[in-house]
Amino acid sequence: MVKRDGSDGFWTHMPRRGERKRGVVVVQVAVGVTTLVGFMALAVDVGAMYTAKTEIQRAADCAALAAATELGDYADGDPMTRARAAAADFANRNKVLNSGVALDTSDVVFGQAHIDENTGKYVFTQTPELPNAVKVRLRRTEGSPSGPMSLFFARVFGIQSANLSAQATAVLTPRDIVFVLDLSGSHNDDSSLVSCKKTEIANRGVWEYLWDTQYGPAPVVDGLPSGPSLGNMNLWGDTVTGPNGINTSDPGLFDLPKGSDWTLTSAFVSQTLSAKGYGTYTAEEMSVINSKACDSDSNAYKRRVQVALGLLRWKSGVSGGQAGGDGDNVIESSEVVSMVSYPCSTSNPTTKCKRVGGSWSSYCDYVMSGSSSMCVYNVAQYKYGDSNCRYRYGLKTWVDYVQNSQPSHSSSPGLAGSPEQPMGAVADAVKASIDIVTALESNDLVGMASYGTSGYGPDGKPDSMSWLTDDLTSVRSKVDTLQASMWTSTTNIAQGIDEGVKVLFNSSQARGNAAKVMILLTDGRPNQTRAEPTSYYDEWNTSSPAYSDARTAAQDAAALGVRIYTISVGATCDLQLMQDIADYGHGETFHAQGSVATYQQELQDILQNLGGKRPVILIQ
Repeated sequence: MVKRDGSDGFWTHMPRRGERKRGVVVVQVAVGVTTLVGFMALAVDVGAMYTAKTEIQRAADCAALAAATELGDYADGDPMTRARAAAADFANRNKVLNSGVALDTSDVVFGQAHIDENTGKYVFTQTPELPNAVKVRLRRTEGSPSGPMSLFFARVFGIQSANLSAQATAVLTPRDIVFVLDLSGSHNDDSSLVSCKKTEIANRGVWEYLWDTQYGPAPVVDGLPSGPSLGNMNLWGDTVTGPNGINTSDPGLFDLPKGSDWTLTSAFVSQTLSAKGYGTYTAEEMSVINSKACDSDSNAYKRRVQVALGLLRWKSGVSGGQAGGDGDNVIESSEVVSMVSYPCSTSNPTTKCKRVGGSWSSYCDYVMSGSSSMCVYNVAQYKYGDSNCRYRYGLKTWVDYVQNSQPSHSSSPGLAGSPEQPMGAVADAVKASIDIVTALESNDLVGMASYGTSGYGPDGKPDSMSWLTDDLTSVRSKVDTLQASMWTSTTNIAQGIDEGVKVLFNSSQARGNAAKVMILLTDGRPNQTRAEPTSYYDEWNTSSPAYSDARTAAQDAAALGVRIYTISVGATCDLQLMQDIADYGHGETFHAQGSVATYQQELQDILQNLGGKRPVILIQ
């Protein structure tokens, strides 16, 4: 269509209607494409921001959990220093837009968290004093170590970056903890001569412990505190024994074999006699005491031994000697009287010894028998005694007699809390663990169960075991009363686990929101079952019902949510069983072995670590 423009005389082209529409569309498309590209650019950047926000929160959660985990471990230096390092490590490893996030000092804050009784929610209070919680902040902002998040297409609109941040707070959850302790007879093996060909026996401490402080402090001999003197047995001799058996020249051991002549001097035999005002034995009397002719039978031999050890006074009737006998140079039962009473009474002023079980006659029986545990060496049966112990009388063999023939609390309460090994090492380590729990002020509760032939809990043994309590000092003091073979001597791990479960769930203070933790200790292998705790099973038969019961008990405990840590001591434990029990309980297993000094330190380290090892949860 052509139209003449009247102003200048030229003709111009007038667009048709369709042509006008096409022009409008081109403009609209151009504007729309620009707008669409802008929205697409914004969508890409917003999507990246949402992704980054998710990533930075996840990184903050991981960093807080990792940091809080370190707060319970006081065994390896300052926990807050390690917590900061853990937070920084996890913030760097959990990438945000393919880059780690750097932290500065203000991004990690320590504090105490507790549950508000009114709201049931955690409350965080900032403090560097024994913190149980940590708040971690991750930032991609202006002025932060990692700077803000760079944008891409939004730069078209003059927007160069965006600020992102996230924080998380994690807390060590409160725990209900039960220690399940092995109180079987083998828990004094490493302080007994029964192991003198396996390890170094440092049992002088047991003798020293038996001194009864009601008679004042123990005397000091050669710079060391001494234990009670028993007649002429008043010298300990070698400080330690083994690991290659006894020293046959040990000045504290006297070789008095039956049916043999001895060479004892009057000065030695007359020590107690003279101290009690009866003078000394004459040469004629000594010739009888040293003569094997007196050993007409075992009773006659034992009288001769007790006279030689100053436990009995022989009224020989020999001219110039001890008056009262018939003078026929035979040590007769009617001619001997007690000079030193056996320390089996509550008070023993003669020996100044704590109460232990037994008698002088049965002590002689123990030393003269070649089948006594200290005399038997049979590696196949895991017996490491020394046949040279037979007929050796002295404080060492007497302590061995008490530990192996009279170990129970009813017989020998004087042994309670003594440094018998590994019982002493276990007790010290448990106390150290309780000390860590106490220092953390972490709202943990602690209880205690045990096992021998049966399982024992506070319902049956309230004076020795404990329900869950926040009075950790009381639990610690009860540990001091424990001893090997306290009530029975065999090993029922299954019932021990069952008693521990009762403590965790039946205690009046048991809490639904607390982690349930069991720490199971042993130095042996199970030989008793859940149903029949008096039927003995071979502890070396790993297919026995005692083993399967221990595993089943662990599975039952785990089904209730109990986390089980196992700790074994010594060379005779079944490490696979301990691993299995820990695996069932989603815990860990630890083992201490070596010399007494070595496993004492290892136990301390293990239980100190467990004292602070606690589950963590996010609370914010």
